[in-house]
Amino acid sequence: ILAWKTPMLRRLGLMGFTYSGVQVALMSFYVLYLIDDLSLSYASDVVRIDINVYSISIPTVGFVYAILQISAVVGRLFWGAIADRVAGASPLLVGIGIGTAVFTTLAGTMDETWSILGISVISLLLGVTSSGWNGLFFSELVRFAPEGRTGDAAAALQFATLSGVTIVPGAFGFVVTASGSYFAAFAAAGALVLFGAIQFGLSLR
Repeated sequence: ILAWKTPMLRRLGLMGFTYSGVQVALMSFYVLYLIDDLSLSYASDVVRIDINVYSISIPTVGFVYAILQISAVVGRLFWGAIADRVAGASPLLVGIGIGTAVFTTLAGTMDETWSILGISVISLLLGVTSSGWNGLFFSELVRFAPEGRTGDAAAALQFATLSGVTIVPGAFGFVVTASGSYFAAFAAAGALVLFGAIQFGLSLR
């Protein structure tokens, strides 16, 4: 009730629902997408990395997914530093959502003709944006919470974000199954996170 009656918390919660849901959906289905649609192998195809006299062979799917995961960690640190030194957290949250929408849709256009370099670049950008919002989100939660009600606001918005985690990945999978297309699911996820970004951005005017 607190979050619903506080306009900025309500909009922040809706944004958290879309951002968290899309983040987990991408992380959950990305490996299947790489194997099913891009025909990358988790066994036979490898990426070789030479370091001095050592050569490391990594399955292609594992290499790409590692880029997605590592860039997610880097993204949180990067956006936190930018918010602290250059721009406020709220405008950055909007920008991250727009970026997530763009790179999610682009990821859905990848196919077997794409090079490993191109796939890796998109995966890096997708990880930096789709998983980089969490710290900024909680900083704004504290800022918009009524005085003395931060704990209540945090509980309410955690419910919103976890609802996204519960609902959106299942919906993503349903779209893949119903349409027979990962692109449809990626495009729908991009539209959802874009909606979350825009509705929150409009409240900052």
